Amino acid sequence: MKPLNAQQRTFGLLKFAGLFTFTLILVLFAVYFDFSAVPKGEVEQYRSQVNDLQAKVATDNKLLAQIADLNSNLIQYQNNPTNTIASSAVGNGITALTDIAKKDTLSFAGRLSGQVVTGYGIAVSSINKTIGSGNATDDLKKLKDDYKACQDDLKDKNQQILTLQNTLALYQTKK
Repeated sequence: MKPLNAQQRTFGLLKFAGLFTFTLILVLFAVYFDFSAVPKGEVEQYRSQVNDLQAKVATDNKLLAQIADLNSNLIQYQNNPTNTIASSAVGNGITALTDIAKKDTLSFAGRLSGQVVTGYGIAVSSINKTIGSGNATDDLKKLKDDYKACQDDLKDKNQQILTLQNTLALYQTKK
């Protein structure tokens, strides 16, 4: 005995199978893009950030190695001012750091290089003055006086900054 609506049943079954397959494909498609395509973009972004950070760390490590080398040469020069090798090494180190500071004034390495060059330049000139004058006590007294004057100037500048900040705050509250 055949059912009377066999054709309708077959059409309904095929319709259900097609709708089920279409829905399953949609779900699988969404899962595929959610778990594979989007994270790939994020992973590439993170990889580029990691590469940038590794390059910065390598630059900073190179800079710190140059500073350590310059420091040891400066100590050798300070202990023996007639050592021409140490003297030329100090000069070359200061020149290399000056070049780094001129090339990149925005990065940490560039700004630190500029500060280090200034500091080592002062140290070398102090060593040369001490050697040339033969009177380290007077030079030390002058350095201490200069240091105290710089501290006083710093206090004055900080006070000026506070005054300006207070004036600015009052001006902003009036608006």
